[in-house]
Amino acid sequence: MTATSTSAGSVNRQHVVGGGELTPLKKFERTSEFWIRASSIYAGYKATQVKSLVLKIGGWSDERIEKEVWEKQHERAAEQMYSICVDLRGFCLKVLNL
Repeated sequence: MTATSTSAGSVNRQHVVGGGELTPLKKFERTSEFWIRASSIYAGYKATQVKSLVLKIGGWSDERIEKEVWEKQHERAAEQMYSICVDLRGFCLKVLNL
């Protein structure tokens, strides 16, 4: 991101990625990509929640569910979030800091 001064003394910030300013369409594309991918992570957790409930009804212990189901989900989600951060570079770090 670069900053330029205006005549009123305030700072005008321009979003820059790869040496060029982002167009409104590119900003929309990046925002959409973030939320689509983040929603996928959320959906994975909700599916795991349902799976855990079914397994508990089926007689699995809480410890077994934690180890065999939730730990795998956490690993998948961490890999997906890392991928988002790498692919979108600074964008998601800015969003996650809000």
